[in-house]
Amino acid sequence: RRPRDVRMFAAADVPTGSRASMDAAVAPLRDRHDAVRWIPARNWHITLAFLGELTTAQRLRTQVALGMAARASAPCDLTLDGTLGRFGDRVLWARVVHDDALTALAAAVRGGVDAAGLTIDPRPFRAHLTIARGRRGRAVPGVGDLGHGTGLPVSWTVATLVLYASRPTSSGSRYRPVATWPLAGRGAARP
Repeated sequence: RRPRDVRMFAAADVPTGSRASMDAAVAPLRDRHDAVRWIPARNWHITLAFLGELTTAQRLRTQVALGMAARASAPCDLTLDGTLGRFGDRVLWARVVHDDALTALAAAVRGGVDAAGLTIDPRPFRAHLTIARGRRGRAVPGVGDLGHGTGLPVSWTVATLVLYASRPTSSGSRYRPVATWPLAGRGAARP
């Protein structure tokens, strides 16, 4: 039996302090809505490009393309303001307010991967943080915003690009960073 290939994606991380603030804000929703699958805070990230299953050669080409994209991209300022939304009735997400640098980073990542000859998810980039998914055909809740009395908004600067490997398990996907690159483009702090 052939082992299951690992799926990969390029992303911007959410730092520990920001995760903790957002996790505390989401906690009351988790307590009221247990019929959905809540994404653990340790798995939170901002997906820039979903790459799917890659061969070793494709992964190497992807890493070269991502390194080039990172070198050409500036750090990005992001904010989680507590605004929630849904993709259909299966995904609950938190809005990520961002500057033009994140859009440029996503375009550089997608352009580089495309130029390396790999097919990526064709859906347009929409910055968001997935916090829950429907479980067994159940819809995610239609909830309001989280509000600002809960440690939100929380802001940070993304200074690295991360290539993640995702392996499905019976308790949800496990993410492992494969490689990281500093964002070293125009506007980046220089030593």
